[in-house]
Amino acid sequence: MLMIVAGKHAIGLVAIAIALVSIGHFLIEDPTETGGPISPDTRAYLQMAEGEGVPAPYRWRILAPVAARLLPVEPLQGLRVVSYLSLLGGYFLTLWTIRRLGVGLFPATLALLAVFGRPAHLLMYSNPFLTDAPAVASVAVAAAAVALGSFALLVAATFGGMLAREPMMLLLSAWVPTRRWLRLLAAGVALLLTFAVVWALAPEDGNFVYIDSPSTNFALTIKAIMGWSFLWAAPFGFRFLTDRRGVQYLFLSGSFTLLAWVSVFQFTDTLRMLQPLGFLLAIGLALVFDRVPLWLGFMLAAVGLSGALTSNKSHLSVFDPPFWPEIAVGTVGTAVMALALYRAFESLRQERAPSAQARILM
Repeated sequence: MLMIVAGKHAIGLVAIAIALVSIGHFLIEDPTETGGPISPDTRAYLQMAEGEGVPAPYRWRILAPVAARLLPVEPLQGLRVVSYLSLLGGYFLTLWTIRRLGVGLFPATLALLAVFGRPAHLLMYSNPFLTDAPAVASVAVAAAAVALGSFALLVAATFGGMLAREPMMLLLSAWVPTRRWLRLLAAGVALLLTFAVVWALAPEDGNFVYIDSPSTNFALTIKAIMGWSFLWAAPFGFRFLTDRRGVQYLFLSGSFTLLAWVSVFQFTDTLRMLQPLGFLLAIGLALVFDRVPLWLGFMLAAVGLSGALTSNKSHLSVFDPPFWPEIAVGTVGTAVMALALYRAFESLRQERAPSAQARILM
């Protein structure tokens, strides 16, 4: 894997990844910069980084706090470093995966910029002291595993992601379209056993004050869903992959979308539940950008970035993403994306028709 990644284009991919992390850091303020209180979730992970016990569900999300504890900085800043390094790796691997799929660097960068500007993604800069960034980075590793056809790398991504946020167990679903059930069963059992061990050994603090989330608010859920704007059409780009990888990416995207919808009935942080889709949408969008006119790619990337450019940098909240602007952008953007996809699919169908006729004649 390292030999594959360390190609001649790696420096350019790293430069783009560093630029995005730097922009996110300076664009969005976090609570420590504004003097505001840290969230209960942040307080829990801070206690874990300091070696103290916390209740479920925090106590089995050990990846980020343990990594922060190993760094030579104070725990709070250690959590920030872990998040930024995770996002850096996620950007790099997403760009690398898109290039591996045969898409040029320019469409790949435009697609990643469009995802970068969405509220669900910027939230990881608004509060970089959570475990969201390492979890999202594991999705990028899983996407690279699909591109390589590596089951071992997919299992590693799933294990790491599970120790950041438990919904990342769904990453293993990317292998379902291969129908290699024995491998899936063995990996699934090992995954559950690991989770059980972490659950049993992680210290728990019964004195931690947990502030429960308010009941589900469907208006907020609509805001969160509209926050992806036209990017909801991006998975259709996977149809341009004529091999099994396209089905795997669609299956993975569908799994996380379903999880987000199911979470609507239990949680209010739907925006965070949609975060794992980000890098997958970037891959699908890049496959589209590679086949549409350059001006359209520019326009859609600019629309995607509008979330970053119009966000109140000191008040980016799970409960207050842009609403009516997102509905307008989402409606127009989805219509344009649908038209572009239709024309691209028509061209693809016409290209395949002669080869299909040739096979019939043979």
